[in-house]
Amino acid sequence: MLIKGIGKNKIDAEIDGVRLCFFLDVKSSRRCRRFKLWAESGELAKLTKPSFAPMPEAEKFLLENWRWLGEALEKSSGEALSERLSRVPEICSEGKILKVVLLPSKAGAFFVEDLRNEKVVFSFSSEDSLQKCFSEYAREKLERLAGEVSKRTGIPVSKVRIGNQRGLWGSRSCRGTLSFNWRAVLLPAELQNYVVCHEFAHAKFMDHSVSFWIFLGRICDGARRLDKMLSKVGSEIFKVGKR
Repeated sequence: MLIKGIGKNKIDAEIDGVRLCFFLDVKSSRRCRRFKLWAESGELAKLTKPSFAPMPEAEKFLLENWRWLGEALEKSSGEALSERLSRVPEICSEGKILKVVLLPSKAGAFFVEDLRNEKVVFSFSSEDSLQKCFSEYAREKLERLAGEVSKRTGIPVSKVRIGNQRGLWGSRSCRGTLSFNWRAVLLPAELQNYVVCHEFAHAKFMDHSVSFWIFLGRICDGARRLDKMLSKVGSEIFKVGKR
């Protein structure tokens, strides 16, 4: 059997001429009524099965979707954050384009931003430590940007959180907590502002109605244009950090 049980399974097999090597995270759910399969990254897929379904049925479902999963894994494959920052060594911060300097080190991870010399240094010991350090940098930047938008609009914000969402740039809770994807800091300045303003607009309208877009247009010039731009550049940036 390919699937050994619940949890992470290393899969390395060739089915119908398609060879795949990846980790499959299998979960069982009482709420689930059908099998669900998706690619989390280029090396990790997740399969949720109904609790009443035996493991052979889960493996049968996997095999039936083998070719599709191969395509999904390929589309979900991305690049490490260090590779991205080496390839595109710049970040937009507070209206300035800062040069990114990566400093591999055995010491603890930290960042130092030098606005005067227009650069930011990230010291890190591993890819995970770099991503954690970068997430903290993103929290600081997006928290400051959210404060500026709050002051300008009069809409309060209770807290800013940074996450590793698979397909969302941000969200707003009913209590006013804003959650942003750390990758948002990799966006151009105007798109960072758009992402933040978009969530502030949800304080007035929780849907994406005409009223929502009218209000968003008042607090963010060219909102519709920026939304289309975000859709174009977002897919590539979402792949960063997915290995």
